[in-house]
Amino acid sequence: LAAIEAHRQQLAQQKAQRAVLIAADERNPTRAEELKDAEFQHQDLKQEDQFKAGIADKDALDQAEFAERQSELQVEKTQLESAREAHDHAEAAARKRYTAARAAVVKAKDALRDALAEQDAQEEE
Repeated sequence: LAAIEAHRQQLAQQKAQRAVLIAADERNPTRAEELKDAEFQHQDLKQEDQFKAGIADKDALDQAEFAERQSELQVEKTQLESAREAHDHAEAAARKRYTAARAAVVKAKDALRDALAEQDAQEEE
């Protein structure tokens, strides 16, 4: 409704401007030309303002999209850092288990060697 009312007001304003031009034209042809030039300049300024408003809207939209993408990238970076930390912890735990298993194997080998040496010593007796 507001847009329709604004459009109606704009049409009424244009009608009034035309009436002024017609009246001025009837009285003074040079004044009518000046008014026409002023109307054209006004239209040019209006178009320029609309263009600038369009650019400002596009810029605001671009900035919002950029901020959203930055936010997404920050979330992604945080997730990657968490995944890296989890991987590092898992790797450290795996190294610890490997070291413990390797130590158990060395102990078992030593125990087996000692048992075989003891068995050989008993057989020689």
